[in-house]
Amino acid sequence: MFEAHDTTSSAIAFTLLNLAKHQEIQKKVYNECFEIFGNDLSQQPTMQDLNKMNYLDKVIKENLRLYPSVPNFGRKFNDDEVIGDYIFPKNVAIRISPYSMGRDPKLFPDPLKFDPSRFEIEKNIKLFSFVPFSAGPRNCIGQKYAMLELKSVLSKIVRNFEVCVRKENENPIYASELVLRPMNGIYLYFKDRNHS
Repeated sequence: MFEAHDTTSSAIAFTLLNLAKHQEIQKKVYNECFEIFGNDLSQQPTMQDLNKMNYLDKVIKENLRLYPSVPNFGRKFNDDEVIGDYIFPKNVAIRISPYSMGRDPKLFPDPLKFDPSRFEIEKNIKLFSFVPFSAGPRNCIGQKYAMLELKSVLSKIVRNFEVCVRKENENPIYASELVLRPMNGIYLYFKDRNHS
């Protein structure tokens, strides 16, 4: 069990990095937040507000496609299984990599491009090709809470600051441990938004 804090902080850090690298996407997130909150920077989001954040939802999902907080997870077969041309005997353990799946051009065309529009309903992402919270009966029980928490934190930051990437941090090196982490941190700077 990961208990959410490491996975959530990883998702926040990588999403902020992607917003900083893609200013036009950050502007769309800001505009969506402005439509919901106006100039009220202190307003805490309600559940209704969070549910209105459709574009931010797509941005978070696209970030998790490229930078899943848990880059690999394991499963064990309870019975003999045949998948395609492969036979998996009972009790064989396998590793599933949301990180690799999210970068597979057979599943996601132009996989290294940060493109939140992939998650528009009409795009029909293949079932089980996007599994940052795992899938099936052993998926993350906190995934809905995690998405609400991510929207709450990220919307608060974007409402108050323009997030910018530092040149030396444009392409961070990261470690694929239990939780995906930047090896040397993620360095951003935050410019206060002028709301006057």
